[in-house]
Amino acid sequence: MKTMTFKYRPNNRSKMLASMKKAMAGESQVFEDVIFFESLDLVDSFINPMKAKIIRSIQKHSPESIYELAKILGKDQGYIQKEVKFLEGLGILKIESIKDNGRTKSVPTVIYDKFMRDLDDSDKNSMAVEQIKGAHG
Repeated sequence: MKTMTFKYRPNNRSKMLASMKKAMAGESQVFEDVIFFESLDLVDSFINPMKAKIIRSIQKHSPESIYELAKILGKDQGYIQKEVKFLEGLGILKIESIKDNGRTKSVPTVIYDKFMRDLDDSDKNSMAVEQIKGAHG
């Protein structure tokens, strides 16, 4: 089982801002299956209920395109495309381009089975770890 951990690490603002910009541009910012955040609010905003729904829907339905995922979620395709690109930048999703009858489809898959939030603010053994509900299952 592959697990992604969102780790709270205060006083890391400049590195965090640089990583956010790269993630928004679609560059993976995952290092050893951990993403660091300076504030707990940022953890919640990065993996909000809509992003969790997107992850769950991909795991449950295995859509064959972003368009199909948008239909499953009942949302605008452009909005879902933007969210999927962001999740890909975080290294949570993988997007594969597949040719189908002369058209290219972007097929999303979830890389991780489980998502955890580590609230311990030290680099020692984590004491306050919680599973993010709804990301799997």
